[in-house]
Amino acid sequence: MAELDDAGSILSSLEMPSAQRSDVCCHALVAIAGVGENDSWADATNNWIRIHDIIQSASENYGVRHAENSGETIRKQALLHQKA
Repeated sequence: MAELDDAGSILSSLEMPSAQRSDVCCHALVAIAGVGENDSWADATNNWIRIHDIIQSASENYGVRHAENSGETIRKQALLHQKA
């Protein structure tokens, strides 16, 4: 789970507001970057994925279960930049 810690550090270094440094945002960043447990951030991608893919990644890789209807929350919190 070091990649989640790294994701949090990346978001902090970018001075994202605290709401955009949450676990949900870290899961989204890891999923979007395609960074897994044995991957380096140097190999990160910028592939297009769906919110469903973020939910699935969090479930498969970290055992975090998001309801399918939580997509709007993920979209607002992790994918849209909003000023605090």
